[in-house]
Amino acid sequence: MPLAHLRFLFLLAFIACASILGAAIYLQQAFLLDPCLMCSAQRLVMLACAIICLWVAIHGPGVVAGRFYSALLLLTALSGCIAAGTQVWLQTASMDALCRSWLW
Repeated sequence: MPLAHLRFLFLLAFIACASILGAAIYLQQAFLLDPCLMCSAQRLVMLACAIICLWVAIHGPGVVAGRFYSALLLLTALSGCIAAGTQVWLQTASMDALCRSWLW
């Protein structure tokens, strides 16, 4: 993939991450909501993804470094997916299921 395309794709990903973070902060302030710890963890992961994307868009790496940054971004995004899945599981599981899952 040519260098210009890689930089452009990471710039688009940065814009998406920044938009998501901006919307989350706006909704928190507009509706006077306090984020839980899992929400804060997801925001932190989204911020990390945004920083990685911005760094790659500015840095303009070669092929090998581009693959490294892509893998790093993938692992960071997967950790956010794990945090989101855990939050959904905590919100939907019954108290018995939660107690049983933490005991073994």
